[in-house]
Amino acid sequence: TWMRLATAERHSMMAAEEKERDRTNQVVIPPTKRQLLLYALSVGIPFIGFGMMDNAIMILAGEYIDITLGATFGLSLLASAALGNLISDVAGVGFGEVIERLCGNIGLPHHHLTATQHTSREVKWAALLGGVI
Repeated sequence: TWMRLATAERHSMMAAEEKERDRTNQVVIPPTKRQLLLYALSVGIPFIGFGMMDNAIMILAGEYIDITLGATFGLSLLASAALGNLISDVAGVGFGEVIERLCGNIGLPHHHLTATQHTSREVKWAALLGGVI
């Protein structure tokens, strides 16, 4: 997941998964609706933060490039916007982990999905919908 779990949380999840495996004799307990919702939120919320940061940098950098380099070298507005997008993409590589870490600190409860549940179709759909919405 995008959140980095503390060692105690990791051990707790592994112990819960082992109990589940022992108790169910390898039968996977399907995730609850609450778990799916929390997982979708944990995937989707960083997209919102990243999108806001990405667009803000792209607009500001594109505008600055248009005013300075565009006027000096006769760049078109579209070329200035493309260079602003390039700068925004480079910044996104650096800020991606920071945004994920900040989103992990907002206090959203953890989904507590097991590793086996992560492979289920429901969880994959929850991740897709969380990222899209």
